Amino acid sequence: MIKLTNDKKNLFDYYINNLAELAPYFHLTTKQTWKKSCFEDTDFEGKQKFKELFTVVAREDEQIEGFIQFGLSSYGYDENGEKDFLKPIAVIRQIYFSERKETIGQKLINEALNYFKQNNFSQYYAFFHALGMSFTSSHGKLSKNFDCIENLLLNNGFKIEHANVYYRKILQNEFVTKNKLILKHDCNLNECTDNITFLLETEPIGKCNIFYLPDGKRVYLRWIFLADEFQNKGYGSQSMKLLCKYLYQKNCTELHTDTADSNFRAQRYYLKNNFSDLGRTRSYLV
Repeated sequence: MIKLTNDKKNLFDYYINNLAELAPYFHLTTKQTWKKSCFEDTDFEGKQKFKELFTVVAREDEQIEGFIQFGLSSYGYDENGEKDFLKPIAVIRQIYFSERKETIGQKLINEALNYFKQNNFSQYYAFFHALGMSFTSSHGKLSKNFDCIENLLLNNGFKIEHANVYYRKILQNEFVTKNKLILKHDCNLNECTDNITFLLETEPIGKCNIFYLPDGKRVYLRWIFLADEFQNKGYGSQSMKLLCKYLYQKNCTELHTDTADSNFRAQRYYLKNNFSDLGRTRSYLV
């Protein structure tokens, strides 16, 4: 008999045994890191992500068969992508259930849909990108590896809102051609985040921002850009080589990133620089 409960006992074990490494952004981690990221999460600026966040666990004979997190974020985003604390987002942050257990998935999603209805939310999301868990660098979209979850969402009125392509590069000691391009640290925003500037001699030509995941080995490239006048001249690839060599020398092993599935230029750039395409991730909207 299926029982829905707020009891989170052994939920970390469910994550480790059923989810870790199945999605490219789900990593093995410590219970403490996972717990803070899952239930008391803050963003890159230290802002609390959720006003309300509910976790419901499905158990059958005391064994966890799935869970859902849903609630109301502390902020939304305006048309310029800036935080808007007057427009919180109603969202299913995550829902997972054992394969071929669609009836359990339906029971779980009903919990969220009832919450949205009771609070008169006319619009709500599932797997909203920036509201993912911080130890995954806040990548919140659903991996292509979970078709049964996407089917459940689509059958309950959700539509695909946006899709990204997820990339990973195994770091090594890159050979960097000697030239006048150098990498420079800006001040750390916090202990987990670095801003980096690429300079041609003394002239800044581009920047990137990186996030160090808690395991100390994986790094997430949040964004990278090069000034227009320096594009298509090889500086983009040279900048990436400099970045990868810098991270390798800090004993990092993997560099992760993602881009919109419509951004073909960025996709060509990552593939050219030896990133592996690990598939699509998607967000959903009603």
